[in-house]
This record gives sequence, C-alpha cells and structure tokens, in this order.
Amino acid sequence: LVENNKVIFWGVGGNTTSKNIGYDILYHHNVKLVGIRDIVYGLNFEYVPCVSCKHELFDRDYEEGNGIGLVEHARFDIPIDLPKIKNNTTIEQFVEFIASKEIIISTTYHGVYWAQLLNKKVLYYVEDFQTINSKMVHLKHRIPYCNKDNWENKINSVSRSHDMLAESRKLNDDFYQKVVKT
Repeated sequence: LVENNKVIFWGVGGNTTSKNIGYDILYHHNVKLVGIRDIVYGLNFEYVPCVSCKHELFDRDYEEGNGIGLVEHARFDIPIDLPKIKNNTTIEQFVEFIASKEIIISTTYHGVYWAQLLNKKVLYYVEDFQTINSKMVHLKHRIPYCNKDNWENKINSVSRSHDMLAESRKLNDDFYQKVVKT
C-alpha cells in the first residue's frame, strides 16, 4: 500500500509483544503525514489518539455507572466472575456496557480507550506481565495492569482520565486541519 500510494497515517499504533514494534514504515518517502496513538520517546511523530473518540455515542448522557465490568477481546477471556462483554459485539452495545459501570477491566485497546473517554476507572488485564502488548505500554494516559491474582488489590490504585474525551477530539480536529492542507 505504502509503496504505491501517497499515505497519511492517522492514529495508528503498535500492537505487539515483541521489542521491535516496526515503526520504520512511518519514514517511507510516500508517507506524507503521521499521527500515532502511541507515546514512544525517541519517535518524532505527532500524538493523535484513535479517531473513534469522534463517534456520537460519546456525546450521550449516560447515567452514572456502578460496579465492575469486564471487557474482553474475542480471543482473550478474563477468568473472573463479573458481568462481561466481548469486543465482537456492536459498538453501541460495547460503549453502553462500559458506560453502565464504574470500573472496567479490559483485555482490549478500545475497551481501555473508550472507558477512559467515558471517564471510567480502568485496568488492563494480562495473564503474563512479561508479555504486555505495546498498545498498552505506550498509552498517553497510563493505567495499572492486573491479573486474576491481584485485580481486587489493584482497584484501589485506579484513577480516572479526566477530560480525555475533549482532549482526544481536539487533537483529532487539529490533525484533520493538517490533513486538509497536505
């Protein structure tokens, strides 16, 4: 794709458990503009979070959530007996589930990101702390990691990412203006 086209990367990010994330493609001569969702020190690219923050679902007024909810990747179950949803459902069901809870424990990027946009307390669930995915390591608004043995203790260290929705939308609007001029 990059070899044969002029390309703009908008809100792209790493998604690996290896040390080589593969940002080299961002330097290709056909790449005209880059905005990445990752905060990676040493990379000189603009931070632009996932544009899904612009979805109208985040404009709704949801009742204050309560309780803990699990947001699972379709391939990664969380072995905790609490209400849960998988990420292979509709975006409406997914966001409404997150909105209905006070605390989210997630194995997915969008479960974490959307919980942050909705100002929820959020933990990233991982079985093995040696294989944490780069998409979680490089979040701008970092969150605690947990597993089946320590999630209850970790809940006390969770905070909210205040005003992240407004911040994410502004960064995407600003990037859009650069795209139009490119």
